[in-house]
Amino acid sequence: MKSFLILLIVLFIAIATKGFKIINNINHKSVRLYSLPPEAIVKLDEYKGKYDRLINVDSPEADSERAQLEDIVTKYNTYREVKLMMNKLKGMVKSEASDRRKERQFKSFLDLFRGKIELEEVLKEKLGLPFTKTPKAVEELNKLNQLNAEINSLKEKLESKSVKLAPGSSTRDARIA
Repeated sequence: MKSFLILLIVLFIAIATKGFKIINNINHKSVRLYSLPPEAIVKLDEYKGKYDRLINVDSPEADSERAQLEDIVTKYNTYREVKLMMNKLKGMVKSEASDRRKERQFKSFLDLFRGKIELEEVLKEKLGLPFTKTPKAVEELNKLNQLNAEINSLKEKLESKSVKLAPGSSTRDARIA
């Protein structure tokens, strides 16, 4: 009996550690695909800190420097808010029970993701990093929307072809007779 318990505990530990490695690999891989490089984030944080310090300074030099940084800092703040909202929506979609609400939340998430990708490209352009005018992720999202529309049309066809029972016909005899 003791050997069985020890074997069971060892198996649980092995499964738990392997499962965490798989989850970590998936999360890191997806984060790297569509996000700003770490150097850009550091640079943007420096700009934001500098802008926040210059708000309290009242001089013509500070005003001109703050005006130069204002556009990129506001875009970076928007970028951070979009990422925060995406994380909240991701959690809401996972815990939602209603399919209709899930679909709306998923649509909102995709719209936020599209906006995030576009903001990343604008920020890359402002920082002087290589950027693309039409990001690949937006093309992939368009393909995803096409596939979702196809799935919805197939669902409608399936519902129209399904067998409809008369109300109150819950037994086999009642349906056949």
